[in-house]
Amino acid sequence: MDNSSFVSDTGRPLPPAVHYSCGRCQAAALATAALGLHWEVGWHIDFGRDKALFTPPHTMIVIGLAGIVYSAGIAALSPLSTTRRSGCAS
Repeated sequence: MDNSSFVSDTGRPLPPAVHYSCGRCQAAALATAALGLHWEVGWHIDFGRDKALFTPPHTMIVIGLAGIVYSAGIAALSPLSTTRRSGCAS
């Protein structure tokens, strides 16, 4: 895929970082949530049931899930501000 085929509403090409940043943010957020889940299991093995809601593993899971929701929203809204320029009609 040619990166120059993505243009903004003004007609200027968007840099490649714009196209791949949402996917990278989603992957980082998913990795954060997965690491938090892994830590959560170990936390319960070591300390038993939680006495407070926001333990460090819970906070990490919440941050990861919030990052997934945020980056999915950005990915859903970014096509609204870009147009695809290609040789074939779609």
